[in-house]
Amino acid sequence: PKEPLPDKPEVPPPPDSKPVEPSEEELVLPTSSETLQDKLRKHRKILASSTQVEAAVKDPQTKIIELTDTCTYSQFDAQQAQLLREWVRNGGVLWVNNDVLNGVFGIRYSRINAPGFLEKCVPAGGDHPILKGVREVYLEDLRNKSFTLAYPGVIPLLAGRDVGDFRSYKEGDTLWSLVRYGKGWISDPKPIQLNEGDGSVFWTNFVKFCLGEIAWEPPGNGKEGKTPPPPQAGPLTGMWQESTGAQIFFEDDGKEVNVKLVEPTRTLQVLTGTLKRADGKPDAKNLEGTLTVTLKVYPRPQRVTVRAVLKDENTMDWICPDWPIVIGTRVFPRQEKFLLTRVGGR
Repeated sequence: PKEPLPDKPEVPPPPDSKPVEPSEEELVLPTSSETLQDKLRKHRKILASSTQVEAAVKDPQTKIIELTDTCTYSQFDAQQAQLLREWVRNGGVLWVNNDVLNGVFGIRYSRINAPGFLEKCVPAGGDHPILKGVREVYLEDLRNKSFTLAYPGVIPLLAGRDVGDFRSYKEGDTLWSLVRYGKGWISDPKPIQLNEGDGSVFWTNFVKFCLGEIAWEPPGNGKEGKTPPPPQAGPLTGMWQESTGAQIFFEDDGKEVNVKLVEPTRTLQVLTGTLKRADGKPDAKNLEGTLTVTLKVYPRPQRVTVRAVLKDENTMDWICPDWPIVIGTRVFPRQEKFLLTRVGGR
């Protein structure tokens, strides 16, 4: 009788790769010898639209959700965004390289507009088990991908090395990161050259980690710092946009709303603080609080009173009786009214 074929390691394809059909040798393996690629096929859901979120998060087999470049934040309504947040918070792993990062999760990022054909990366530091045995990795097809994720406790994995001219990124910029979010993780994986450098080692470690086969928790101190709790998923949580274009992330716990400007604008450098509901109930239509505002033309922080009035689930007015107006070298308070709309609201 023929000797049974030995199990052989298999590297699952990176994001955006076409599924690889099993070889004849793999087909005769016993069903108990499930390969890593088989597990990835079984437990990863690739979503091209936000309409697929509900089915994916309700499937008990789903461990990884990958959003394609077409599944952007503008597609999401408030319910879909909350379903995805809660799924990650409860232990799911999300792979994403677009504006869902900041729109749903409040993670700042930069976008690659001018990539190289093939980009060399090295470990970005730390002793994460994903980096075990990894010295260099080559990434490809980076156009419109995200990089330099910014979030408390972010864990850099791969950084650019020997970066050429005319790139969107520079030497040492983080091209692949991990973000702890509740019990789950968010990452921005890229296509990898598996046959170059240690690409197959890194990718195998990364997939095993995302499938829960490699256990690791962020340290309570050190470079990464203590990981904060993720934003609460109250009814206002998410990205809102002011009429002049400023994008503001709301973290809502049902009683209070923490407010933070995501990106500085031409006039606004900082906007942060807390708004409280008038009656402490999640469905309250009126909120009020004092925010800290810093204008680009006047770098000294100012305290501003904000009265927020919800018009519906996707729009609100901000009435500010003492918004700072700079004339010359002096600041004068003036009543201003701003309209905010939920980004991707329906």
